[in-house]
Amino acid sequence: MNKHDSEDELLDQLYSKSAKEQPPSHLDKKILAEAKARYQPGTLAASFKWQRILSVAAVMVLSIYVFFDVNDNRMP
Repeated sequence: MNKHDSEDELLDQLYSKSAKEQPPSHLDKKILAEAKARYQPGTLAASFKWQRILSVAAVMVLSIYVFFDVNDNRMP
């Protein structure tokens, strides 16, 4: 057994002990209250709407470009 084995065993023990730990409930409640206070409904939905519109526009522009580019370079 070398030094690394004993360190690994110690770390394994500490990890198994820490896996059962839970944060204090008052801390969870405070984080949840802060998240609810800062939540702004509709912001995410609006960004998805703009992303959808812009992606459709980009696909249309690319499709038109490819259509005319291929159309001009037809094989005889």
